[in-house]
Amino acid sequence: MARQTEPSANNALGNLLQAMMGRSTVRSENTQAIAGHPGLKPDILITAAGRSPVVIEAEVMPAASVEQEAKDRLGLETTVDGRIIEAVIALRYPESLRQSDDLHADLKEASLSYCVFTEESKDTVTRFPESGWLDCSVEDLAAKWCAEPSVHGGKKRPSNAKLVI
Repeated sequence: MARQTEPSANNALGNLLQAMMGRSTVRSENTQAIAGHPGLKPDILITAAGRSPVVIEAEVMPAASVEQEAKDRLGLETTVDGRIIEAVIALRYPESLRQSDDLHADLKEASLSYCVFTEESKDTVTRFPESGWLDCSVEDLAAKWCAEPSVHGGKKRPSNAKLVI
């Protein structure tokens, strides 16, 4: 069996998401994506005209540092369109992907787990859910990003609105 790495899984996920999100641009494992931080490499950066960028920070389970890495991306500016990152998805790949012979096929079938961080203000980061992780497929992940109001036109969610999951 093949021994897959996290960057390989990120590239495969980026390719799958790009195919599902035709109006968006999905970049994976790219340097020079964050203004003022040429060496900082978001695992996946999703951009689209008139929408706030979203970063996916992903790690293979147990994914000990994925939440901190996700939070560290909030408030940064992308070089692509100069927009500020207001939402980051912390994503955990199952350990079984390390042994995958076909990452694209196995990712389509995998149960991924995630949480979402948003920056409500300079000093307030919100995690959804507040604790634990949500499970999803790659298709669910793409659909949920497309439905999230905070990525439409760079507008923040109203304070009384809930994150769409």
